[in-house]
Amino acid sequence: MNICFFPRCQLQELATQLIDLWNLMDTPDEERDLFNHVTCNISASVDEVTTPGALARDLIKQAEVEVDRLDQLKASRMKEIAFKKQSELEEIYARAHVETNPESARERIMSLIDSGNVEPTELLADMDSQIAKAKEEAFSRKDILDRVEKWMSASEILELDENLNKAFHEFKKNLRRHMQLCLQVLD
Repeated sequence: MNICFFPRCQLQELATQLIDLWNLMDTPDEERDLFNHVTCNISASVDEVTTPGALARDLIKQAEVEVDRLDQLKASRMKEIAFKKQSELEEIYARAHVETNPESARERIMSLIDSGNVEPTELLADMDSQIAKAKEEAFSRKDILDRVEKWMSASEILELDENLNKAFHEFKKNLRRHMQLCLQVLD
């Protein structure tokens, strides 16, 4: 964090950090609205800031506290978002019948986030890229998977037909035996 001693500069820096953290963590608008008074002056010059108290020390302190709070939440929230994206990736691969190792992927995500060696935005961008590639691969397999699904449906129908034929022949055989027994009893 660059240190800036001018209130407008500090406020702009804090507003930028707030926006970056909000975007990173998909913060809902309701939560963002609580700090509109900070972010609305992000690109304003000193002359353009006309709201009374907009550069007050307590306002700057309030923004600093929020940035610190969001920084602390970032690691746990990043894991949550990364795992959500990993689940989406696993679902895409499962529908495309691509085998993956979800446990090792989740362990890799945990170690990357815990180590702090990766920028969270880069990790999420990489995961979005993986999801896009998985969707492309799933789309390229769609025709084949549709054909396999139709073939499997046809196979199930044929198997059902064979089972019905067997049951029908078994019924006819049992009916013949029953009729023969009835005829023997009548003689």
